Amino acid sequence: MVVSDRHHTVQVINPETGRSYMFDDIGCTTLWFQEENIAWADEAIIWITDVSTGEWIDARTALYDTYNLTPMAYGIGAHKNRNEIKPEMEILNYQEVIERINQIEELNNKKRY
Repeated sequence: MVVSDRHHTVQVINPETGRSYMFDDIGCTTLWFQEENIAWADEAIIWITDVSTGEWIDARTALYDTYNLTPMAYGIGAHKNRNEIKPEMEILNYQEVIERINQIEELNNKKRY
């Protein structure tokens, strides 16, 4: 995949084979795990770039805000440190990001039908 925005890039590594997969939005990553029924999803090594610095950080320990313009419009940006997120912003952890993306997809599916 061609990555369109360096500040929202996700890299997933299969821990068994070492093969890596690139995504340009955490939303795409989450949906890929589900739609492709990736058996090793819970063991996957997941890196995401910090929205402020572009530094690679562990996606499972990152903090996320929901006020971003992202390539696939999920709006979720990763941060290494809490102090990078403005106090008035909503802060999510990795599991909450997955839940939020699922909610967004449910709403989008309802709008289509």
